[in-house]
Amino acid sequence: MQFKTIIAASLLSLASAQTVANPEPAAAIYDNPVGKVYSATFDGSKGVTGKLTFQAGSGGKGVDISVQLKGFVGEPGPFGYHIHDQPVPADGNCTATKAHLDPYGRGQATPCDPSQPQTCEVGDLAGKHGKIPASSYGPVDFAAKYNDLYASTKPGIGAFLGNRSIVIHRNDEAKSRLACVNIVFDEECSSSATVPSATGPHSVPVGTGSPAPGSTGSPYYPGNNGTNTTTTSSPAPPAESVYTGSAASFGINSMVAVGGLVAGMMMAL
Repeated sequence: MQFKTIIAASLLSLASAQTVANPEPAAAIYDNPVGKVYSATFDGSKGVTGKLTFQAGSGGKGVDISVQLKGFVGEPGPFGYHIHDQPVPADGNCTATKAHLDPYGRGQATPCDPSQPQTCEVGDLAGKHGKIPASSYGPVDFAAKYNDLYASTKPGIGAFLGNRSIVIHRNDEAKSRLACVNIVFDEECSSSATVPSATGPHSVPVGTGSPAPGSTGSPYYPGNNGTNTTTTSSPAPPAESVYTGSAASFGINSMVAVGGLVAGMMMAL
């Protein structure tokens, strides 16, 4: 009996250790397709108007992001905004966009540190680059431009932002969802410029993942809740954008496997 107890305790300790492994940092992307533009347009239906545009930085380095948003009347800021994993469905339910785009499983248990953006969720634009500020003098008129080294406009990798969504959160305790809109390919603004190689040393590998029910998107992590809606929709991200390998999924799978091993050994002894 004592031998059984020692074996079980040792294996369960191993399982627990797997679940606290640190996830890998985000990879910098240097081969985004030059000339391809994606955009997300808010039409004012939820009190927000304006547009975000996304295109490769110089030579394909990261993504140049331009933000121009107005409105937010009657809403106390500042406001978080993020790339969310799934697109807005036809019914406009912002909750269906799931959590922030997070192919590395960084999560939000540790707040995003803007001085170390590689440790943040890929989709946490507000955490890395600053929130939309509040205004005590009427409507907010917010504009910003920056390069995000960890987002991608290249299909087929976990950091790909196309056919996902932008969600703006209220500044309340639940961080509820004020407005959401899809990120779509902007054919009018895109050019036929040369596209860098689809495979590069800084590309995120693809895998099998755990997509949202009924979709083919990348793994999502429940926890960001909200009920506000908008009225746009687009196809789900392509199946090849699914990414696996996060410490979270590895830890869970390991714990299940070790748990089965413990049960088998206990029966055998």
